[in-house]
Amino acid sequence: MNKRHEAAIIAADWWVKKVCSNAPHSNGDRSAENLFAMALADYGRSPMTEEQLDIFKAEVVKGIEEYPYNCEIDLYCDYGPGLILRDAADKAGINHLNFPFKTGMYVSETEVRVKEGYGQPYDTIWRKADV
Repeated sequence: MNKRHEAAIIAADWWVKKVCSNAPHSNGDRSAENLFAMALADYGRSPMTEEQLDIFKAEVVKGIEEYPYNCEIDLYCDYGPGLILRDAADKAGINHLNFPFKTGMYVSETEVRVKEGYGQPYDTIWRKADV
């Protein structure tokens, strides 16, 4: 089994919940113009099927496990998903506006950390038991 497998499953499950959450988009800017732009992003979301979510999850796991370097993997969304998430979403047919803005995750063999929102700190959501 891949050394990152357990972390990859935790990470992929977390991202599946995020793309399904329909939480309002936010980038930390509370100006009227920006709130309007965020409302447009909310309106741009698309519904997803269970099959799409299954494909997305499998592709995120695969992307993490096949990452070629022995370092933390950065899964992020600024105003759209980064490489591994984008490729998984595209293969599953998931709209990029279903992703939250300003959200990031670091994945290693032993830990998964996330931050939700602009300027927020990272919190550990999983740590390997025998570390």
